[in-house]
Amino acid sequence: MDRSKRGFTLIELLVVIAIIAILAAILFPVFATAREKARASVCESNLKQIGLAFGQYSQDYDEQWPMAYEYVTATSATVTDWDLLIQPYLKVAVSDAVGTSSSVFACPDDTITRAASSGIPAGTPARTYSLVRTAVGGNLGIVQLAVAGTTTYSYAPCIPISQVPNVSGTFLICEYPEKSNVLGHWNNEGADVDCPSGGCAGRTAPTWVAQDYALESGEYANVPLHNGGWNYLFCDYHVKWMRPEKTVGTGVNNSGKGVNSSGNSYTCSLANPCGPWTVLDGD
Repeated sequence: MDRSKRGFTLIELLVVIAIIAILAAILFPVFATAREKARASVCESNLKQIGLAFGQYSQDYDEQWPMAYEYVTATSATVTDWDLLIQPYLKVAVSDAVGTSSSVFACPDDTITRAASSGIPAGTPARTYSLVRTAVGGNLGIVQLAVAGTTTYSYAPCIPISQVPNVSGTFLICEYPEKSNVLGHWNNEGADVDCPSGGCAGRTAPTWVAQDYALESGEYANVPLHNGGWNYLFCDYHVKWMRPEKTVGTGVNNSGKGVNSSGNSYTCSLANPCGPWTVLDGD
């Protein structure tokens, strides 16, 4: 019998298919991790560009960072906010027109749908990033709580750089993929945010593993975007990936001073973090 034209048997074909399936099961997670690392790198690059813009702005304005926002007190209409103020230094257009985009302000992993709220139309372009403030001990963050500038306008300024004793250990901007965090608007906590889990105080959840609330489906991210962590921009403009639970702090700074208004130590948590969220050194 001529065996030169013998084909594969069924068993041989099944063995080959099984080997391919095993290789695919091994390699697909590797490819997915590689793609996520690439997206996280784009996010890191975005924050570095934003940091450079903040640095250039501060050089032009006597070591003062841009304010988080200013709005009309009576109507809550945005007058300006930080992304609009650094626009000239980024050489990109910042538009809140529906259907537009400015990719430097959006992490590629941010898939939260921006919904209509408080006068913001659905489809307004996303802004993933927010300036950092803190609810602990009053105004101990980079952004000061909103103040009434006049009877017409209210605003939230950043403190001068000279008032930050440890610029390499203090957050300037964090990721905050939330439905009302959109370009060109101060609305809600989009322009500034005070802790790893969103607006935080008084809210509870089964576990604080998220930077943003997981209480309303589709409204907040329920897991950190980048393999269990987030990218943070510090006040010296370097960017670092951290897990949110590693940003909580201790509540007492290096001089033994507490971080609450009474000067006592504070019980820090993801809902009320200290550490790099405050300007106190070593808390």
